[in-house]
Amino acid sequence: MNNLKLVIENAAETDMLSIAEYIAQDNKTAAANILKVFYETYNNLTAYPELGLLRPDFTHKNLGFIQ
Repeated sequence: MNNLKLVIENAAETDMLSIAEYIAQDNKTAAANILKVFYETYNNLTAYPELGLLRPDFTHKNLGFIQ
């Protein structure tokens, strides 16, 4: 486990909130759940930064993707 600090950039937070607001138009519970998933995923990445699968078929960058 790492001691990395979670930093969510303003643009990312704005995008997350926009997604939740869009979902909330139809389902407020689902909107709250997606925000929970976003934050849990970010927290998991700070604890385990190598989490995720590399997708060379999708990008040449060394990025891990989480399903």
